[in-house]
Amino acid sequence: MIARRVLLVLMSLMIFAGLAILPGCGEAETPAPAPPAEEPAEAPSIDEAAELIEVTNEYLSSEFSQNWVVNAADLNDLLFVKNDDSFQLIDVRSPEHYAAGHIEGAINIPYETIVDEDQLAKLNPDKTQLVVDYDGSKATGVVCVYSQLGYEAMFLRFGISGWTTDPALYGIDGGKVWDGVGADYPVTTEGFTAEPTFDLPTLDTGAADVREVVINATKAFLARGGNTNLITATELNGWIEAGADDFMLITAVSPEHYALGHPEGAINIGRAKLATEGVLKQFDPDKKIVVTCYQGHNSGFMQMFLGQLGYDVYAQRFGLGAWTNNAEVRGVPMYDPAKVQNFPVVTGQ
Repeated sequence: MIARRVLLVLMSLMIFAGLAILPGCGEAETPAPAPPAEEPAEAPSIDEAAELIEVTNEYLSSEFSQNWVVNAADLNDLLFVKNDDSFQLIDVRSPEHYAAGHIEGAINIPYETIVDEDQLAKLNPDKTQLVVDYDGSKATGVVCVYSQLGYEAMFLRFGISGWTTDPALYGIDGGKVWDGVGADYPVTTEGFTAEPTFDLPTLDTGAADVREVVINATKAFLARGGNTNLITATELNGWIEAGADDFMLITAVSPEHYALGHPEGAINIGRAKLATEGVLKQFDPDKKIVVTCYQGHNSGFMQMFLGQLGYDVYAQRFGLGAWTNNAEVRGVPMYDPAKVQNFPVVTGQ
């Protein structure tokens, strides 16, 4: 009997000791260490130059890019005879020149503000943007930007100077327009090429998507002067005669017209083929890039795109029309102020 009691006491002590070391009993359990905090995810980076090239090439490869210009007579007929309301007229001249006279229905978005958000909000995505400037050389740069942003865009050939002869509206050269006469500087039929050996400039604006790339790159180019960086035929001829080697000269004309004559050293690259890496690698980013064309329209588009990418780019004013009077080399009919029909304008804001 006594032995049985001793055995029960020992068993009770053993059970009590076991319970003391179970979790939740006796001494508190040491908590497990917390898992390490996760690092915040970084925003995905994009190749900004590649995005800009791709969206520009998409436009240049489209059928719409081949029909990007309208003459004053045709526009007047569309707007005021046929009452075509599929266009939204964007006048990118200064507010002062816009107030002095503009095409009825046009809204004013000054060139320097084309990618400001409040100005972009004025664009109707259901209409074709018809851009009007002074002579056409800036409007094509705006067409470039609007097309990159997904709008259908065209421009008025020769700008307001193709619509009216009122010098108060021109705002260029003290109210003068080009007289259509070339300088008869020399041309050659020798072909020139460049190897695609150069790296593109680095484009890093901090953009998160292609829309931001277009807007940020355009703002940076506008801050550097934008399409106001022009060179005259006389200045360009002086560079060539002096043997300057700090620039590359590009002609944006058809191969057939290039073969008929071009300035010494000019490489031929058409607008439609511009936005490919193989073509762009022909441009030396350490040199000035000078673009000429027939009369400045293709040059304005190419200047905007190359400027967005970071090149130091200039457009030769009035193109080959100002360079020579040779009709074959000029390639297309030139601006003639005597043929401007003086369509009506309205004043005020």
